[in-house]
Amino acid sequence: MKSLFEAFPEGIIVDSAHHTHSNCYKLFSFVVHDVFGKSEENVNLTRVLEMFKENNIGLKNIQVVMTDKAVHEKAVLCEMLPQARPLLCQWHVITWLKKQAARYVGAGKADVKSLLSILVYAKSTEE
Repeated sequence: MKSLFEAFPEGIIVDSAHHTHSNCYKLFSFVVHDVFGKSEENVNLTRVLEMFKENNIGLKNIQVVMTDKAVHEKAVLCEMLPQARPLLCQWHVITWLKKQAARYVGAGKADVKSLLSILVYAKSTEE
């Protein structure tokens, strides 16, 4: 990110995710992005996690890492946090399942959507 900011200092991307949980904390992402898409390289996430490790002794206690569908992130996270279970965020799971269900036609389509909904929102493996 530092080299990208030096090369492209004209703009940054700031994203805030807020009110997404019961504590109402805000999560800020501060990103430098070039026109070539280089800000999504593994080296950037690796460096962020290295810095996070340096400043957080509890890193070894992380049990779950939730990501979007970006495969390169998952590989880096699994490497840097081998004890953590990688999970795909619910929104991306539901979106993917809806696309798959949309491929079905006829009377079975409603049944498929209903079953997928039951699977996504099940509270246990028995449900």
